[in-house]
Amino acid sequence: MNPGVHVQPSLALAAALLSFGMLLNYPSMAQTDGQAVSVSGNIQVTQNGISPVPAFSLGRPALMANARVRKGRFYVQPEMNFGLDARPWTINLRPGFDVIRRQKYTITLGANLSLFFKRLGPNVLQQEYEVQRYSLFELNTEFRLRENRKLIFLYWHTTRNDQYKFHFGQFTMLTYEMKNLRLGKKGSLTIRANAFYVNNQVPFVGFFLSHITTYQRERWKFNLFGQTVFPLRAEPNGGILWNTGVNIPF
Repeated sequence: MNPGVHVQPSLALAAALLSFGMLLNYPSMAQTDGQAVSVSGNIQVTQNGISPVPAFSLGRPALMANARVRKGRFYVQPEMNFGLDARPWTINLRPGFDVIRRQKYTITLGANLSLFFKRLGPNVLQQEYEVQRYSLFELNTEFRLRENRKLIFLYWHTTRNDQYKFHFGQFTMLTYEMKNLRLGKKGSLTIRANAFYVNNQVPFVGFFLSHITTYQRERWKFNLFGQTVFPLRAEPNGGILWNTGVNIPF
């Protein structure tokens, strides 16, 4: 069996923070040719880190950060996720390209070079992790139904880059998003209702419903969110997942 790559969590954290800082400063360094370079993203502090494939969670509080650097139709999106104890969880690098971009819809093809840090347990000196490497193909579509209403379809196909039992994975999700739902004079809600299917060779197969509800108040530089994941049929069944936290967009 391939023993994988062993790293120390402090080195992984330093490398991730360095990469994230360079991306935040990219617009000031970039040479543009008439098309503006934009940077957006968010930082979340969560009670129970739930992954982008929401059937899985870290199982403890997490710090999750992502930034998207875009120029025209092309973008690069790094994602760094850690436990609040600074132990690494996942690091993703997601380049993508808008193949079709119209007023009412967008179709995007992308990839994801993903590192998953599997905790091995303490040794004589200090904690070590095994880095598992995966590659993903992504098909992302967005239909703008009307103002503040979207229908989003995702299909991700994962393959292994190391000799593990997990050979492939498929993730399909349909999302209906409702933004700017007024709540009182100064508050608003965004609700994302999801139905998704997961199939991989762990083995793990299941159908799920989930939602993410975000509360934003005027003049707040942050928002609050809650997330719940309900398994309709899953093998094995891990039960209901829930998550709350603070999100800081930029």
